[in-house]
Amino acid sequence: MKLERIVQIHVAALAILGAVLLGMGQRSSLLPLLAVFAAITSVIFTDMLHWFHLNRFVANVAALLALFFSLNELFESHARSC
Repeated sequence: MKLERIVQIHVAALAILGAVLLGMGQRSSLLPLLAVFAAITSVIFTDMLHWFHLNRFVANVAALLALFFSLNELFESHARSC
């Protein structure tokens, strides 16, 4: 197995573990189940089978949007607690 494939699998495993820890904190099992499904399908369909590919610009815009929505939630919850 190539080193690149091992890294891809480990990144997917880290995403799953992060979702499991978040799900434990939120006392929800939906998020970890969705993360397991998303990680496995992304490794299979994008990394192994090469069925799906985003160019760099689209991936960066999607990451920035996810960051924006996450920070928005963080600041809203912080404002409510003060």
